[in-house]
Amino acid sequence: MIHQDDTRVRCSALIGETPIDLETLIDKHLEAGDLAIIILQRLPVSVATAGLLAEILVARNEMSVVKSHMVGARAKFIIEPADDDYLILKAIDQRLDRVLQTTGMAFTNVDHIGILVHTINRGLEIACNLTAP
Repeated sequence: MIHQDDTRVRCSALIGETPIDLETLIDKHLEAGDLAIIILQRLPVSVATAGLLAEILVARNEMSVVKSHMVGARAKFIIEPADDDYLILKAIDQRLDRVLQTTGMAFTNVDHIGILVHTINRGLEIACNLTAP
């Protein structure tokens, strides 16, 4: 969402929440995806790890396409607190921050990595919807 409206900026300031830069969030998705790939490669091979690895590789490729589209559009995609997807993206942003701050140390089993992959896919889905031409 490209917002130049002063009313939304004032609304953000009143609510006390900061807008989300979608390009920065996609960068976090890419970094978390890379971390998930590294963790999955270190785990014993199983059907579950192979499936998650395939899923995150596909998601990472799609994120790269979204990022390229955003850069090519030469527009800032800013998600304001009043936007519908703000709360979901804020929760995803916080979760990815925690993962990246701990360098994925808490993600040593397949279930936890599955949740991370699901989080990344959900953020990707929203980003695709917001940046669609």
